[in-house]
This record gives sequence, structure tokens and C-alpha cells, in this order.
Amino acid sequence: KKHLARRAGDVPHTLADIGQAKSDFGYEPLVEFEEGLGRTVQFFTGRKA
Repeated sequence: KKHLARRAGDVPHTLADIGQAKSDFGYEPLVEFEEGLGRTVQFFTGRKA
């Protein structure tokens, strides 16, 4: 893989964490991450779920 130099405004590190939304608002996702990712890939590749 070839990595390009960082650009102004790039976020150096990110981490998706819904823990605070769960504790503050009682949020629970309707779809598990793996299934949602699969659905997204299928959508963008034109295949039906």
C-alpha cells in the first residue's frame, strides 16, 4: 500500500465508540456492525441483500 502525506485538517486518529450514546441515551443499534457493513458493501456493489 502507498500512503500519502497527511493533509491539513486530517484527523490523526479516530475510533468509533457508541458507549457514551448507550449510557447517556440508552441507544441500542438495530443492526449489528458486521451485518450493517455487509449491507453497505452490497448496496454500493449493486448486489441485493
